[in-house]
Amino acid sequence: MSEKKTTRHLIAGFSGGLASAVCLQPLDLIKTRVQQSSSTSILTVFKEVKSVSQLWRGTVPSAIRTSMGSAMYLTSLNMIRITLRQINSYSILIFTSYLITDRKPLHGNDNERNGWIYNDAIHSDQSSI
Repeated sequence: MSEKKTTRHLIAGFSGGLASAVCLQPLDLIKTRVQQSSSTSILTVFKEVKSVSQLWRGTVPSAIRTSMGSAMYLTSLNMIRITLRQINSYSILIFTSYLITDRKPLHGNDNERNGWIYNDAIHSDQSSI
């Protein structure tokens, strides 16, 4: 995998995780306070909040954890997908080369189907995710 794509996935995962942590922090804080309080009412917990800035308490650790985790997850997911595609392409090449060198006559649309499989295997490395 090219280093440029890896960097792009790292940055995308990091920024996506950071944005979700910052935007959803107030909801996460309210949810946690409802779970910890004896009251099950969101309205009661909301009344305990003295200022709007309190809704973002704990944002920094949450943002660091979520952004780093998202960056690693998206990058490794993409690397696994590319690796599996290359393995699958290689096994298709071996399969089609076996069919081609088998020297048995092909029947019906076998020749056309083998050409499609071979072309897909050859050109799959050049497609982007």
